[in-house]
Amino acid sequence: MIRPGRIGMTDYYLHVPGEHKIFLPINGTVHEKEPIGRIKLNSGGSYTVFILQKASWNIRTTHILTTVDANKVHRLWQIPQAIIITAGEVMFSVTGIDFSYSQAPSSLKSVVQALWLLTSAVGNFLVVLLNFLKFERISYEFFMYAALMALSMGIFAVIALSYKYVEYDQKS
Repeated sequence: MIRPGRIGMTDYYLHVPGEHKIFLPINGTVHEKEPIGRIKLNSGGSYTVFILQKASWNIRTTHILTTVDANKVHRLWQIPQAIIITAGEVMFSVTGIDFSYSQAPSSLKSVVQALWLLTSAVGNFLVVLLNFLKFERISYEFFMYAALMALSMGIFAVIALSYKYVEYDQKS
């Protein structure tokens, strides 16, 4: 890591996980040839590096503080959740499209299919808009999504209870 010389705090930097060397600048463009320390960065971790330099004794020390521990769970553990979510989405989409197609009159089948896809697009757009809201705590965001889901479940229950299934002839 090569950073410009400053007194005080520097900006937060993102680095690739792995072992890195720490160099001190001599001036704005030239850096020392030997690193003053090494740091091992792990995936998902956040680290603060303190560099203490006493010019009178030419002593430099580095202290590394781990502010957030690195990830201990491997990324491959996300695969089962992704499979379950994908299977649920496929089952919901296929049955929903089949139901809407079977219940639509023959003159409106393509319109109903377009409305089905439009509701999916509106839902995705709603997620994007809600993502721009900055919540004080992430738990508030989760509670908001849970409340929206409970509201949609209630609306769906009312519609499902009052729905009358329609049988159309195959000829029409």
